[in-house]
Amino acid sequence: MADIEAALQQISADIRTIVRGEIELAKAEVVPGAKKAGLGAALLAGAGVFGLIALNVLLLSLGFAFTALFWSNFGPVAAFALGFLCAAGVYLLLAAVLALVGLLNIKKLKTPQAALAEGEKSVDVLTNAIGSGLAKVRMIATRGKKVITQDPTTGQIVTVYAGPRRLADGDDDLP
Repeated sequence: MADIEAALQQISADIRTIVRGEIELAKAEVVPGAKKAGLGAALLAGAGVFGLIALNVLLLSLGFAFTALFWSNFGPVAAFALGFLCAAGVYLLLAAVLALVGLLNIKKLKTPQAALAEGEKSVDVLTNAIGSGLAKVRMIATRGKKVITQDPTTGQIVTVYAGPRRLADGDDDLP
């Protein structure tokens, strides 16, 4: 029984080590992408700010433009309207450039393929290890403990099962 407890403790320690390794792999793969995503998000936020400023200027310019349409002699108000329209154009151009650069940075992000593949492999390995371990525990429970010895007469190494031989629940015969 002590052997089973030691084996379970070793399996538990191995699983913790594997999980820590998987987390470190995922971090190593995700952190650079997160930095690019942060830069892209900051550029998009900047584009949004400039877009709002441009909208404000555009709305002011539109107001001045309508005022200029009704102004009889296209005086100083028309000049103000054209100036505000040019300012709005510059802000919109700046917002478009920032949005384009931000979107390009976000589109460059890749999914952490190595971490996902490694995680799937680890799940498969753990599943097989657990199945194999259960089979060995069942064999020990049904046959007794496996002991490797040397036959004194022939000198060959042989495997024997020491301990009580009993049937596990649901077994009709020993394997």
